[in-house]
Amino acid sequence: MNLITRFLLFFLLLSPALTWAQDTIETFLNNAQQSISNVEFKTALIHLKNAAQKDPDNIKIRLAFADLYVQIGYGSQAAIEIDKAEFLGANKKETQLLRIKSQLIQGKFAEVTSQISEILNVETRDIGRIRALQGQAYLNQGNIEKARSYFLRGSRLAPDTLEVKIGMARLYSLDKKKNEAKQIIKSLYKEYPYNTDVLLLTGNLYREELKYKQAQAFFESAIIIQPGNTAARIGLITSYIGDKKLKQADTAVEQLLAVDAEHETGNHLQAIIAYEMKDYTKALQAIKVVEKNNRNHKGILLVAGSVYYQQGKFDLAETKLKEFLEIKPDDLATKKMLSAIYLKRNQGSQVINLLRPYEDNNDTSVLSLLSSAYKTIGNQKKSSEYLEKALKISPDNTKILAQKRLNNVLTNNTEALNLVDDHFEDFKNIGLPKVLQLLKNKNTAEAIQLLKGYQLKV
Repeated sequence: MNLITRFLLFFLLLSPALTWAQDTIETFLNNAQQSISNVEFKTALIHLKNAAQKDPDNIKIRLAFADLYVQIGYGSQAAIEIDKAEFLGANKKETQLLRIKSQLIQGKFAEVTSQISEILNVETRDIGRIRALQGQAYLNQGNIEKARSYFLRGSRLAPDTLEVKIGMARLYSLDKKKNEAKQIIKSLYKEYPYNTDVLLLTGNLYREELKYKQAQAFFESAIIIQPGNTAARIGLITSYIGDKKLKQADTAVEQLLAVDAEHETGNHLQAIIAYEMKDYTKALQAIKVVEKNNRNHKGILLVAGSVYYQQGKFDLAETKLKEFLEIKPDDLATKKMLSAIYLKRNQGSQVINLLRPYEDNNDTSVLSLLSSAYKTIGNQKKSSEYLEKALKISPDNTKILAQKRLNNVLTNNTEALNLVDDHFEDFKNIGLPKVLQLLKNKNTAEAIQLLKGYQLKV
């Protein structure tokens, strides 16, 4: 057998093996795509890893990895695979859309919007999809007008794409066009029942309609598909809060922070939930994480002020609440808490300045605070007037009735005795039975002194 014959025989024997190797990579890629279509992401990952063992430097495999990681919500892993693909020779025209999606998942919204003028020579359809994704980045940054502009640009360039339809659904939601938003979302869910963005939109729709159980089901489905999807976890937490299921919300936020311990919104929600559950130490820990990572975070100011108030750190509480009022100058709840701090310092004039504009709101707590404020500056008549006004709105309000008894003690002991006696059970937790006993024993001065101590607690 001569050399040429031997070479031809060797080549013929080797050719099927070479074809099998190439077919195997394509088979693995096709199997991975089929698994993704069936929402079998772990299986898809196994197929891609098998393909990568055959050819670790294959650009198509690296891009397939990146696409899978985007779909299951692992933005940082997707970015690594995109970098590998570009290093191997993939051009940015191939990777740009995936790169933007991975950055959105990672919360790198500024990086997404900074690429506005850097869109490469891609198809018009892909430019439309990119514009819609950039609109989402602007929306997450709170820039609604920019978001609107980019959603609309996307809709002109690629109206039938998933990214644009999602963007338009969000735009309609922003514009309170509920019917239009609902129509798009329902259509998207029929077409893409396993797309996490669509599941999030559907969950948000039910949450806005106060249908919390349905909302929770959609958010949970999104989490099953994308365990790393923090937006789905936040949706689940907020739906639990709306449903007044604080324990479940607390568990869900712990799970979110297990995924990303520094997550800003997650720690903000942790602070709110812990505050509502009266775990002020836990709330403060979450507040400090937010403040460490973002000193300009304004949303945390109110809960921080509230926590410091409950801990008796009134100077810190006052600072946080005042900062919050710089952002929301008409927030009445904040003004009430600030007023309570001023009352503890006998600064009645400060309370009057804050709350007088709200005295005609039929808010009994405002009237109660104003009554206490006038008492601290010695205007007993005005104090009583506010209490009478509050009682007309809420005749059976125990706290206001108690305040009225305090006023009566200073003017008419007999009436005080009778009225406190009538509401003995109602008042026992705020110390009035002890005052009653003192009054019955004719220890009026001591009773009045004790009442002044209780006055700020009522």
